[in-house]
Amino acid sequence: MLVTGKWFKTSFITLTMATAAAIATASSADPVGPVIVQSDQPIEQTAFERIFWNKTPIPVTLTTNKERLIHFPDMVRVKPPEGIKADQLKITVIDNVAYLKASANFKTSRMRVQAFNHSLGSFDGGKVYLIDLSATRHGGTEPVQIIDKSYKKTINNPSIPSASQSQTVSSQTNAVTPPVAVNMVDLVRFASQQLYAPERLAQKNPNIFRTPLRVKKLPLFYRGGELDATPLVSWKGGGLYVTAVKIQNKTNITLVLDPRKFRGQWRSRTLQHTVLNQYQTATDTTTVYLVSDRPFHESLWF
Repeated sequence: MLVTGKWFKTSFITLTMATAAAIATASSADPVGPVIVQSDQPIEQTAFERIFWNKTPIPVTLTTNKERLIHFPDMVRVKPPEGIKADQLKITVIDNVAYLKASANFKTSRMRVQAFNHSLGSFDGGKVYLIDLSATRHGGTEPVQIIDKSYKKTINNPSIPSASQSQTVSSQTNAVTPPVAVNMVDLVRFASQQLYAPERLAQKNPNIFRTPLRVKKLPLFYRGGELDATPLVSWKGGGLYVTAVKIQNKTNITLVLDPRKFRGQWRSRTLQHTVLNQYQTATDTTTVYLVSDRPFHESLWF
C-alpha cells in the first residue's frame, strides 16, 4: 500500500462474481448496501483504484471517448463541473455509481457529488464529495472506488431488529423469519435499477410489486419551468409507493431542477439528473422518483 500526500490509493483484483457474493453475504445486515450479482462463472479481471476520502478533493482523470466508473459509499447525485459543456462530458448516475465519459480534452474542473441523506429521505443535506475532474488522451480507465470510513447511513427504522435480536427471537419462539422491511431508499434504488441498470443487475425484491397508474400526463407538474412530465411506472413496498416520472425540458435554455418544485405530497423526491439541457438535445430528459404514502394519483395536487 502506497501513501502519498493527504490521500492514498491501492489496487485490487475482482476475480469472480462468486467471490463478490461471499463479501455481500458477510455484510448482509446492511439493508442498503451495494448490489452484487451472484454467479459461479469467472469474469474478466477488473482492476479498481481505491481512494480514501479525507475531505481533500480527489483528482480523477478520464481518457477521452472511454467510459470510467466512480463508485461511492452510497446513492449519489452529481452536479456537472462548471465550465464543461454538455457535449464534452456525459454523466450517468445509477444508484451509487457515476458513469463518466468525456468526448474532448478539458482541464481540471471541480465536480460536486452529494450523497443520499437517509434521515430526511432525500439528497438535501447529504454529505458532499469533491472530485477534481479532467480529461486527456492518456487518462485513466480503471473504475474508481471512493472509501469513506467516516460515512454512516442514518436510517431511523426502529421496526427492523438487529441481526442478533432476530436470531434470539427465532431461537426462543421457533417462528418463521418475517419479510425484510422496505424503506424509501430501497424503493428509489429498486426503481432506478429497473429503469436504468442492465437486466443482469436489476435486483428482484419480492416485497416490492407493481401498482397501476391512473394518470398519463402531468401538465404544470413543475413550478416555474416548461417541462413535459409523463408517469412511467409505479411500485409499492413497505406501505409506501414510488413512482418514476419522465421529465423533459421543452425550453431553449438549460434548466437546473429543484426537487421541491414538483407539485404533490411526497415523502421524497429524487432526480436521476439535476440538469436538463435544451430541448431536442441528448440530455434534455431525466427521471424523478417520487415516494408517497398513498397511490400516485391520490398524492397529486396543483
